[in-house]
This record gives sequence, structure tokens and C-alpha cells, in this order.
Amino acid sequence: MSGTPSANRRTRSLKGRRRVATPTSNRQAVKFLTQRAKEREARREAKLAQLDHEQRELDFQYVQKVKEANDMLLTLAPTKQYRVFKAHARAELRIHLYQKDDLLKDLSIDRFRREYKRLLVEIERRESQARMGLSARSRAETAKQRRQATRQEMQSVLLDTTRLIGRLRDQLEELESKGGSFSPYIERR
Repeated sequence: MSGTPSANRRTRSLKGRRRVATPTSNRQAVKFLTQRAKEREARREAKLAQLDHEQRELDFQYVQKVKEANDMLLTLAPTKQYRVFKAHARAELRIHLYQKDDLLKDLSIDRFRREYKRLLVEIERRESQARMGLSARSRAETAKQRRQATRQEMQSVLLDTTRLIGRLRDQLEELESKGGSFSPYIERR
């Protein structure tokens, strides 16, 4: 009876499918399913271990950034200090800013990143000012002197320009009084 249409349908439907070794007895089925469950659990555990490892690496990198930020703070505000805080192993890393022993700010990772960038900019600004060799007060005075010198120079140029305009008007009037139509705006007939 293998030539019946129903038997042919069953064999056709199995042709395109992937064949998996199926167990022949109940004991083998239990063993097979237990093995598959153990494999799934092992993959899940491996993924969790990988995630934990990556999280520990990130936390370590932020601890290093906090150390760098504290080094920068020594020059900017010696009484302030960043400290890493984590309530428990699965908690999010937080950064606390202390002034002496008083908590000033509780920062998230994102906010700490922004503060870190701001510290870098401030340190760079101070270093460039130090390279110029001027204190903050003398830089302000120097800037004021430069503005005053620029203002005087502009006033001098303006005065020279008005004198030149006056001289040119006088020359134009003299030419026109002699009977010549020298002006470019007057048409000759």
C-alpha cells in the first residue's frame, strides 16, 4: 500500500524538511530533551557571563576616568573630589562629587561624561593662559589696553578720513569754479 496517494503525500511533505535524529524510545527522548535544555542553559549562562565581563570592563574604565577627573580637580578645586558609588553588584554605577566630606552632587554616567568634558576644556583653557604667562587680572588689563588702542586707532583713521573728504570737496569746488564740469555725475553737452 505504499503506492497509495496518502502515503505519497507524507513522503513528499518530509522531503524539503531538515531531518533531526529523533529518539526511538521514551528514555532516549528524555535524555535528548535534557541535553538540549542543558545546551540552551549553557548558552544563556555564557551570554550572561559575557555581559557581566563587559559591564565590569566599563565600570573599570569609568573608575579610571574618575581618577583622571580627580587629578584635574586638584588644580581647579583642591577641596572637591569625585568618588565612584555602586549600591550593589547589579546596580548602575554612580559618581558622587564631594567637597571635603559633604556630598555635593550625585551624577549619572552621562552627566559625569559632560562634567568630564567640561573639566578637560577648563584645564586646556588654563594651560593656554599659563603658556601666555599672564594672570587672570593682567589678561583682563591687557585686553582692556588692546581695546583702548584699537579705539584710538579707529578714531585717528576717522579723523584723517574726514580731513581728506574736506580737502577733496575744496578741490572739487575750485575745479567747478574755473568753469570745468569735472564731476562724473554731470553730463557734458
